[in-house]
Amino acid sequence: SEMHKARMHQYKTRLFAQQKCLKACKREIKNVLSVSGTTASSLFLKSEFEYLRNNFKKSCKLLNSAPKTCPSKEHIPTLYYNNFGCMHFKMKKYNLGVLYLSQALEANTKAVKAAPQGCNSTMYSINHHYQILYNYGIVLLHAGQPKAAFNCLSQAATVYSRNPRLWLRIAECAIGVVKQSQEIEQIQNCKSSTVKAIVGSGIYRKTILNTNFQNHPKKCRLVVNQKLSNH
Repeated sequence: SEMHKARMHQYKTRLFAQQKCLKACKREIKNVLSVSGTTASSLFLKSEFEYLRNNFKKSCKLLNSAPKTCPSKEHIPTLYYNNFGCMHFKMKKYNLGVLYLSQALEANTKAVKAAPQGCNSTMYSINHHYQILYNYGIVLLHAGQPKAAFNCLSQAATVYSRNPRLWLRIAECAIGVVKQSQEIEQIQNCKSSTVKAIVGSGIYRKTILNTNFQNHPKKCRLVVNQKLSNH
């Protein structure tokens, strides 16, 4: 039937997309569009194809034009926010990626709660919790939030324990957390050595700065100079 034919072309498109065979993927997308038209599934596939070609503006445009409902069991808002988060990550807009992926997690939670209980096949097609957590952790790491990224990726590791890249990212998170704590400690030490004394009170309160920076490390002197220039 036409439905099974369209589904077969969709599976072939996903397969070629994962293999990054862009010519074959483009050919299958044309077959999908000719059989099923501009449905949510076909537009999402075409958006993924443009994503692989690094044509992110067109990919975003296709996602925005996709219908908000789908006859299949997929939950469109979850996929929509997840894909937007991935695209902003590729565009190096990490904070926007964090925002969209947090919305994807919320949408996924709502979809799982609304799903009929006891139907494992439906739950499997709807619940993308750990895939989104993995993406969320990667984007958080690049957004300079290694501690939050560590928590996300640690949860994803319960499912993707055989993924070596995941463990590499978790190690990067641990290093990032230690590095951030060391930088904060160094800045605090710089601040404490900058102020020599505080005299007076109220509007007559004065801060006496230490002018002997010769023994300070270079990074500490830079922090002090920046603080002085801001006043």
